[in-house]
Amino acid sequence: MIYSGSTTAKTGQIIPLYKSGRPAHSKYNPAADMVPVEDNFTGCLIVFGIGAAFHIKNLLQNNNLYKIICAEADKESLDFCRKLSSVKEIEKDERIALCSFENFAQCLKENYLPSFHKKLKTVFLRSWYNEIPDADNVANEILSNALESISADISVQVHFGKHWHANILSNLKFISDNRFLNNDISVPEGKTKAAVIAAGPTLDNSIGKLKEQRESVFIISTDTAYGTLLSYNIIPDAVISVDAQQVSSEHFLGTEKSDTVFIFDISSNPETVQMVFNKGSRLFFIRSHHPLSALIKEEINIPFVESGAGTVTIAAADFARQLGFTQIEFFGADFAYSDGKPYCRGTYLEKKFSSISKRTVPSENLYTALMFRTELKKISAGILGKAGKSPVTSKVLAAYGKSLISWAENNSFVQDGNVFTCKNAYTKVKVNPECFDFKSFIKNYTDKVKALSDKIDSFTPARLGKEIEKSLELISLLPLMASFRKDTIIEDICLALQFLLYYNL
Repeated sequence: MIYSGSTTAKTGQIIPLYKSGRPAHSKYNPAADMVPVEDNFTGCLIVFGIGAAFHIKNLLQNNNLYKIICAEADKESLDFCRKLSSVKEIEKDERIALCSFENFAQCLKENYLPSFHKKLKTVFLRSWYNEIPDADNVANEILSNALESISADISVQVHFGKHWHANILSNLKFISDNRFLNNDISVPEGKTKAAVIAAGPTLDNSIGKLKEQRESVFIISTDTAYGTLLSYNIIPDAVISVDAQQVSSEHFLGTEKSDTVFIFDISSNPETVQMVFNKGSRLFFIRSHHPLSALIKEEINIPFVESGAGTVTIAAADFARQLGFTQIEFFGADFAYSDGKPYCRGTYLEKKFSSISKRTVPSENLYTALMFRTELKKISAGILGKAGKSPVTSKVLAAYGKSLISWAENNSFVQDGNVFTCKNAYTKVKVNPECFDFKSFIKNYTDKVKALSDKIDSFTPARLGKEIEKSLELISLLPLMASFRKDTIIEDICLALQFLLYYNL
């Protein structure tokens, strides 16, 4: 807590006092307090120091600001500020987001949309800056930590934005053209536990145990591990894929018709979906966090499946939970490299690397290049316990592992090594078959985006921000617009509209 109480200014307004006894605002005319921001700055602004928020109220006069994120030193200080009538007043504005340093990262992630806001700027309330020891470094540290995850997320959007959008629209057209309907997946009687199979190196040593349990477990394989299971003559009950890339089809080369259900995220590569469908296999579509998925849920009943930080292993686990399983055992979910290799035997990479291996560049070199493309860290054990010999992990793999643990905690699963147990069974949501008309959907989608794009030039950034935040159609375009990387949101929306018109021809 950096405040000690409050006092009354000459104008009769209440202003906070810091513990040092100094006032947060002018005692003579606090309403005139300002922070330096150029009138022509357009984007998202972070204000460190809230006080009585007179400086923030003045910022709201600038219609070029999309969003203003206001941060306090700690939760207690934030709670103190929120009790002031002047702070309650600015909180009513949709552009304002208040937070403390403790939840700054989450607040920034929820309110700063790089594809939309473009620019980000930080300013300080001068009295607050003077009150906080080493204020510059403190603010920079929490900002850098918060931006690290946002930066990783936006880089993925830049790379996959177009792929995701095109894939979702193509798969929706596939559903419409084939009158494809999701049906309930039935679990054979006697199978009381789910086995989620990932392609980590330790899977090679777990095959014997998996075969022993085969009749009593419902096997959900990730796409990468599917080829490995087939090589051991293990036919999984289900295979799940969330990959938007065309390379994902290589996991299913040689697939023959079986009782296996192939579960695809609606953003999965459509060529892979078509290939599996052509072989007569059963398909089941799911959706995840892409905002276009949230838009289509009103049009077609596709179940939402949590994928954590975007890993297929968590998607498989969450699907098992939704099937009603209260016990899930993980095989090959290492989130680490071990035994000198990144994956188990039998994956598509083994075939690919073996086919191009030669004396000067053996397959071992290719595996090593894959493993050491990012910095690695030695660990004693994996997230789920043992992780083979000499295990190492990367930031990305470690983040996936932590995401799995968070998923388990959020869904009341208790971990015991590689087995997760929950006392209460999930009540499965029934999937009601219905028809889906892609032509009607894409026309309605395009018309709504076009109607807003025709009015964009007349909007101030503040008004445009409000329009976008309440429009599911425009929100659904944000990952797509990340891949355009234009200077203004208007240019991005125009390009997105051209993209949609292509599908509407």
